Amino acid sequence: MVKTLASRGRQPQAFISYAAMRSEGEQKRNSAAQRLAQVCNKCA
Repeated sequence: MVKTLASRGRQPQAFISYAAMRSEGEQKRNSAAQRLAQVCNKCA
């Protein structure tokens, strides 16, 4: 699959998957921060 994308010259699928992976990572970071905030609120 990577070879066919490379032979075309453009890699839209790879870029889309990369963007999705990045947004997913940001969501995980945000959810982790929210969980931490909830724990802090419980302590306070």
